Amino acid sequence: MKACISKNLLGTEKNLLCERESGLFSWVNTPPDDAWIYGNAPNTLKSLNDICLMFNIDPRDRPPEKYVSAYTECGLPAGLSIPWHYSLPKAVFQRYISDLVEDLWSALDRLNDTTYVDNFLINRETLTSLDEACIDVGLLQKIKKNEVNPTLLSTISSFIPKEGTMLSPPVYQQGGTGRTVVKRGPKILTLKKEHRKIFKSRYPGGRVIQLDYSSLEPRITAALSGKVFSGDIYDSIAQKTGLKLDRVKLKIAVMGALYGISPVKMQLVVGRDIDASVVLDKIRTFFNISSLSRELERQCGEDMTIHNFFGRPLYFSKRDPHILVSHYIQSTGVDIALSGFGKIIKKIREEGMKMNPIYVIHDALLLDVSPDEVQNLKKVAKLGEEIDHFDVPFPISISKV
Repeated sequence: MKACISKNLLGTEKNLLCERESGLFSWVNTPPDDAWIYGNAPNTLKSLNDICLMFNIDPRDRPPEKYVSAYTECGLPAGLSIPWHYSLPKAVFQRYISDLVEDLWSALDRLNDTTYVDNFLINRETLTSLDEACIDVGLLQKIKKNEVNPTLLSTISSFIPKEGTMLSPPVYQQGGTGRTVVKRGPKILTLKKEHRKIFKSRYPGGRVIQLDYSSLEPRITAALSGKVFSGDIYDSIAQKTGLKLDRVKLKIAVMGALYGISPVKMQLVVGRDIDASVVLDKIRTFFNISSLSRELERQCGEDMTIHNFFGRPLYFSKRDPHILVSHYIQSTGVDIALSGFGKIIKKIREEGMKMNPIYVIHDALLLDVSPDEVQNLKKVAKLGEEIDHFDVPFPISISKV
C-alpha cells in the first residue's frame, strides 16, 4: 500500500511517497498510479482527503503550533505553502510526517474494512472526469450587473472564465453522507436554476442537456421494500393508498413522511379537511418505513454508525430513527446517481461521442451535446437507469437547460 503526501501541503518541490510494506519514504515528481494521495491535489481519483472526511478523521497535517505561529506572526500571505522540510528541525519534521502517515494508514485500514472501496472509486471517477463548460460571458455579465444579493453575486461571479469562454469544472468533495459540495471553482450547486442559461454549447447548433433521476429517493425507499413501478410513482402511491391529494401536495407529503415530518407540519401541507396522521400512516405503511427504521436502529450500535445500501459509513450523535432513515436514503441516492452517471460518462468516452459531461448537480448531470448526438441521448441515459444490486430501474428524464 502506498500513500503520497502532496508537495503543496509540504511546501516542497516533490511529493513524499510512503510505502507501508517496506517502510520506505522517497521524493517523487509524480505520484504513482497505485498511490493514495493526501494534500492539496485537486480532482485526485484516489483521494485520502475524501476518505478522512468520510470517516471523520482529522489527520495531524500541521506541524506543532509554535512553528506555525512563527510564520503567521511574520505576516506571510494566506495560502502560502511553507517549506516545512527545510523550516523544521529534522527530528520535528520526521515526527510530523510519522504522525500524519499513521493517521493516513488508519484511514485506509478503515476503508478496506468496509465493502465500499469500489463505490468510493466509482464516485471519485465520476466527479473527476468532467469537462470544461462553455459560458455565455455576455449574458453572465448582464445577470451579474443586476444582482444585488452578495451571496448570489459571489455564486454567479464564480462562473467567469479567466479568459475566453471555457471554464474548468469544479473540484467536488463529498461530505459525511456522501452528498457533494464544491470545494473550489464554479459554485454550480448554489447557482439559481434560471441562471443555468449562462451555459451554451461548444458545438454549433448544440444543446446543453440535463439528465435527471426521477423521484430518486421515493423510488429507492420503494425498492428497499420490494415494490416495483412501471410508471409514475406518485400515481401508484395515490392509487395504492387511496389518498386524494393533488400531485404537488402528494409529493411534499411523501418526502415529508420519508424524512420524519411531524403531524402538525403535515397538516399544513394537506390542509384542514384531511387528517394528517392518516396521510402519514398510509405513506409510511406503503413504504414500510417502520421496518427500515427498526433495522437501522438495530445496526446503530455503541459506535453510533450505520452503513448505507452500498456500505458507506454514516455517523450520528444520537439515535433518532427519522434521521437514520433520511440519511440512509439520501446517502444511498448519492451513490446511485454517481454510479449511473459514471456508466453514462464511460460510454460517452468509449464511443467518442460528441457529448461533454460538464456538471453534476446532486441527482442531475449536465451534458453539452452536439446536434449530431441528440438522437443518442435516450440510449445513453438508459445506461444510467440500471444500478448494480438493484432489481428495479431508476428512470432518468431528459430536458434542455
